[in-house]
Order: sequence, then C-alpha cells, then structure tokens
Amino acid sequence: MEIRETYFTIRSSLQRQDNYIGLRILHNSLMQSIPPSDRCCFLEHVIHFYMNEVFKHYSLLGAEHTTTISRIANSFCELSRAPRSCQFDFSNTCEDITMLNLGSIENNFKKLPHSKAVLKAIGELDILLHWLDRLH
Repeated sequence: MEIRETYFTIRSSLQRQDNYIGLRILHNSLMQSIPPSDRCCFLEHVIHFYMNEVFKHYSLLGAEHTTTISRIANSFCELSRAPRSCQFDFSNTCEDITMLNLGSIENNFKKLPHSKAVLKAIGELDILLHWLDRLH
C-alpha cells in the first residue's frame, strides 16, 4: 500500500512530537468494534474527517513534512474515489455504535489544541492503515 510506505517515512518523527500520550484519537478497540455491515460507512466518514479536519490543516505542523503529508492526503482522495467494494456517496447511514465511535474520534480530536490534534491524528494513521489492510 503506497500510503503506508509514505506514512512510515514520517511516523517516528511525528510521534516523537506528540506530548499527549494519554489521549488517543484512534485506537484499535474502536476500529475493531465497527460492525462488518458498517465498514464502508465508517471508512467514508473517517476519510471525510481526515480530509476536512486533518489534512486541510497539515501546514500547522511546519514545512518539514509538508510534501509527505500532501502525498498521503492525495492518496486519501484517491481512496475515496477508487472503485472498490465501497461506493462512497456520503448518504450512507451508519449504525448507532459506529456513529458513537465516529463521535469519539471527533471529540478526542477537539480536546487538543488544533495543531496538536492534527499532529496526533496523522501520527495515529498507522491504526487506520492497519484496519484498512485487514479489510482487503
């Protein structure tokens, strides 16, 4: 997966800058609790969240990783348009448990100063990428 290879070039650096160790935006138990029938809906919303709340503001992290994060963001755009088993139309309705999980992601993101939340969300992408790998 190209996104994974690109991401791992900056992962360690981003995670070293994360001072909010006790708070997670994404975590494995949350990802594993998504019902199979909601995987596409969840993925659609998470991609939308990353595109609008995280990647749109990656310049807050400074110039050091700008090119790499831009490539990752472009890969997310491609992922949302790719003809896979999920057809994204942004009208999918998720089950309540999935909506609670999506709300948890957004709430944890909002608990941090914006630049720190962006850093943490990008630093935790490996959790999402691992979940995506398991879907295919």
